[in-house]
Amino acid sequence: MTSVGAWSTIVRSSIATLPFRSMATTGRMRSRRKGSSSLSVSETDFANDLREIDIPVLLLHGDVDQIVPIDDSAKKSVKLLKRGTLKVIPGGAHGMATTMADRINQELLEFAKA
Repeated sequence: MTSVGAWSTIVRSSIATLPFRSMATTGRMRSRRKGSSSLSVSETDFANDLREIDIPVLLLHGDVDQIVPIDDSAKKSVKLLKRGTLKVIPGGAHGMATTMADRINQELLEFAKA
């Protein structure tokens, strides 16, 4: 996955980190919605995908996110990434990219410059 552009290395945890649940033997389950063939993001195990990423990745996660618990997402994801960095944002909720845009932009710029 080395062909990914530089800005793609900057990953918000609200998008990139997902709950790691026990899945069916294939590691994926179909959406619970009747007749749907699409995979539900919250029901998909991305652990193998994260292990394959070999570029620097920034995970930003708020310490008060009640939608995606940090212990079930960002803390597990950063361990699977070869070159992952986790920044926990104090006071950051699930929508922190909007509500704390200045802080998030600061973190992204610092990561991009490193």
